[in-house]
Amino acid sequence: MPISQTDSTVGHPEMSSGIQFDTTIHVLRTPDELYRIGRQLESLPTVIRGLISVTAMENHCDHPETTTEPERSRWMVQTPNGRALQWDVELQRDVPNELIVWRTLDGADWNFTAALRFEVGPDGHGTIVALSLNYDPQSVLSLDLERLLNAELQHFKQQLESGTESTMPEEKAIMPEEQG
Repeated sequence: MPISQTDSTVGHPEMSSGIQFDTTIHVLRTPDELYRIGRQLESLPTVIRGLISVTAMENHCDHPETTTEPERSRWMVQTPNGRALQWDVELQRDVPNELIVWRTLDGADWNFTAALRFEVGPDGHGTIVALSLNYDPQSVLSLDLERLLNAELQHFKQQLESGTESTMPEEKAIMPEEQG
């Protein structure tokens, strides 16, 4: 099932007029393996180039054990020109082994909502990973984001299928460059 417009704009209704990007890739891992990787935020920089860190943020309510507040994390990337950008992300939807939806919080360097869907691949082999991204074009310098994201998904696939981690710091990051 393809990712719906609702999945990619949940939590950011004002972005329904943003730029929509959708792509898929077949990865020779099971949906539950890929889902677990997607939920282990701190380890994502080992499989995503340009991602410097992802840190879980503490829940700031008085009784965190009873809270229904969404999970939040801080993501930091390095742009192709070396500038570090960061944004806080809130988990909007989580369906184990099937779907993860995040959105940036107000004040982010780059405003977007992203959804990852995991579906069993053809004949039960591997997983079709569908990425759906809806982003604010005002927060992204003109670059070929579609090409960059497809290249990053290919890298992600290679890292996961080979079982290796990214060890080439000179690789170019894929995130938006500094404006101005």
